[in-house]
Amino acid sequence: MILLFPCEQNKSDRPNVIFSVAIIYSALSLLGWLGIYLFQGKLALGSAFKIRPEYFSIFGLGILSGVGVVALSILSSRLFKLVQVLEEEFRNILGPLNGQEIFLIACFSAVGEEFFFRGALQPKLGLIPTALLFGLLHFPINKKYLIWTIFAVVMGFLLGWLYLYTGSLVTPIITHFIINQINLYRLCKIK
Repeated sequence: MILLFPCEQNKSDRPNVIFSVAIIYSALSLLGWLGIYLFQGKLALGSAFKIRPEYFSIFGLGILSGVGVVALSILSSRLFKLVQVLEEEFRNILGPLNGQEIFLIACFSAVGEEFFFRGALQPKLGLIPTALLFGLLHFPINKKYLIWTIFAVVMGFLLGWLYLYTGSLVTPIITHFIINQINLYRLCKIK
């Protein structure tokens, strides 16, 4: 998830935050759709979301990949102080979120980023440049959180590979959504 702005702790700002997330990631989705249309032709959008008879593998691989990354995130958090510090910073930036806010942020960011990066850019630029660009756009303001950029590059490769392997944006969207949904819930859920 690209954090383009800090979220205030003030409850009255919450609708504005969700509205901003919706606008930013809807715009990214639109750019992705336009990129798919311009780079690949009219039918590419439909083929990007095709669900073949082996749809269980498309959904299952997305779910398995997302849960696997979350498990590694939790393990990393328990083992490495650097990851704990990063998670605390996310908690401070995002503040407490309710279930609906978490769902909307996870959904909009997963769809927007996958449409743009995997749907539009990856077929044009290739896996490696797209994964590196994905990581660079997750570059933190403070260099002590560079681990987030490294994580994003690795995720760019994983999500890109999932798209190449399945031929469908559904798999990386599911993976991305699960990672964001569970990690946001774990870090920011109102207790």
